[in-house]
Formats: sequence, structure tokens, C-alpha cells
Amino acid sequence: MVAWLSAFTGEAQRLTGQSPFIYTTADWWSTCTGDSTAFGSNQLWVAAYRSGSPEMPAGWGTWTFWQYTSRGSVPGIVGHADVSYLLSAAVRLLDPGDQQSAAGDAIQLQVSSLNAAAGQSPQFTASGMPPGPSISTGGLITGTITAAGSYRVTVSAAYSSGVAGSLTFTWTVTSRQPSPLPTTAGPTPTTPSPAPTPTPTDPSPNPTAPSSPPPSSAPSESPASPTDSSPPATSSSAPPSGS
Repeated sequence: MVAWLSAFTGEAQRLTGQSPFIYTTADWWSTCTGDSTAFGSNQLWVAAYRSGSPEMPAGWGTWTFWQYTSRGSVPGIVGHADVSYLLSAAVRLLDPGDQQSAAGDAIQLQVSSLNAAAGQSPQFTASGMPPGPSISTGGLITGTITAAGSYRVTVSAAYSSGVAGSLTFTWTVTSRQPSPLPTTAGPTPTTPSPAPTPTPTDPSPNPTAPSSPPPSSAPSESPASPTDSSPPATSSSAPPSGS
């Protein structure tokens, strides 16, 4: 339970910049946290239905709200209602949480008092702030931070009656990095494109069926008819011999 409470209050602080109240009874706190004293910096809303003063859980020396009954009567509410006291013996300030800024930042940060809800107006002062800003009597911190560093700031508020309260937080201021000078962009380097491959001018011939070879231009000699230069043979028959 202690780990869960630590994670919850830390996340609430991160998201809102405000330290959350813790609402509990002394008995529940003892049973569920083992009387942890790790949360005394959180403001306490204690529930204790008794007269005189409430029983306090471990870790706190005083309370901010005390819920003293669950059977109160409140105009506009039908039936019983929880009713609490607000401790007016001290000024209760809402913690703005640790701050982070950069030198040159214009600041506007309001520190408020819970007691302002009752129409009271404490006077605010501050010490340990970064150079530049100042705080108004109404708790508004304004101005431009002029120097980097880590500052432990204490804001105090007091009533004319002498009742006062304060809170402290860390203000971390970093050096602002100079903006880079604009540069003139040169021409974008380009990679020359390769020369196009020449296209052959003589397209490959379309395949055609082979043609008959052309006739030879040399004169062809027809074979000569055989001739016989010899005189024609004659046959002579010898005359029949006379008998």
C-alpha cells in the first residue's frame, strides 16, 4: 500500500503540479500502511468522529481538514452530510511543485492559499527566486528569467493577524540553446544521367522463308548431241560368186 500511495501521489503531482491531499483515519493508516511516516509533506484530511481534536495518523503533526461528523446538516442537501473543519490557525498554500524553465522564459506562476476560499487575503513574499521574476502581494510570480541555475524558492504568506505559512520548491533554469543560423542552400548536386544507348537504325530483318537460289548467270552449256565425223558406214556385199 505504501508503494501504491507513493506512485499515486507522485503521478498526481506530475500531472497537476499540485501535491495531493491524503484522506484517512488513524486506524486505517495504521492497519494498511504500518504507520508509515513517508507522506508527512502531503496535507492531511483526517476523519475522526469525536470531540476535542482528532486522533492523528503517523507522519503528521497537524491536519488541514478534519471531518468531524458524517451526520451534519448542510443547507440545500437533503439528509445527513459529512462536515469538516478547515484549520485556520495557519496559512495553507497550494504547492506549485518543482519548476523547470530556460533562461529567457517569461514566467507567470500563481501561488494560492486554501484559506482564500473563506475570502481572506494573505500577503505573499518570496525568497531565493531566479533573477528576473518577482512575486506580487497576491501570490502571482511574473517576469523574465535572466540566469540559469538551480534555485530553492520559498514562498511565504501572512495575514494581518500574524498567522503565516510557507512552502518551498526547487526551480531549475537551463541555458537556452542559440537558434542555428539559417544557411543558404547551394545547388543540389545531381548525378549525370548515362547517355542513352543508340538505337540501331537498321532493324533486324523479319524472318522470311528461304527463297530459291537465283539462277546462275554463267551460260549453261547444253550437252552436244553426239556426232560422228566418220563417214557413214557402208556395207557392201560381195557379189555372189558365179558358179
